[in-house]
Amino acid sequence: MSVVASSDGGYDALLGSFITSVRADLDSPITSTFGSRIAEYRIEAQRIVAEVDGYSVDCERMRKLAKEVEETQANLAKQLLAFGQAAKEDEADLANLQMRNWQNNIVNPLLALVEAGRDIRSRGVERSCRDYENKFVKAEADAKKHAKVSTH
Repeated sequence: MSVVASSDGGYDALLGSFITSVRADLDSPITSTFGSRIAEYRIEAQRIVAEVDGYSVDCERMRKLAKEVEETQANLAKQLLAFGQAAKEDEADLANLQMRNWQNNIVNPLLALVEAGRDIRSRGVERSCRDYENKFVKAEADAKKHAKVSTH
């Protein structure tokens, strides 16, 4: 009977074989084969220990990675809280700045236009508007003419 432990439950077979051999040795020490099988058991035990050592190395790596992930999460949480606090403190300043910009960029120019009324339209502005309208009408007519020529 050979003692070979496979990774899919062979440990149970090894343990069962070991226990059976020990009982046979205790029950009948003269006919026992336990002494001749000690080398086999030792080899299998060493293989199991080496395999477990490999698992412990992998578990240690996983433990270190889990610790890094936990530390990173804690660091990110602290940074997020700091960002939230900074955003909360700056919210009032930002609202004031937006209102000031709105006032300066939109309201004041519109008020100036309304208050100025017709005075803002001088002869130069009137002339520029007429020139623009004339050029627009001419460009539109040219486009229609070109469209007629290209369809024929």
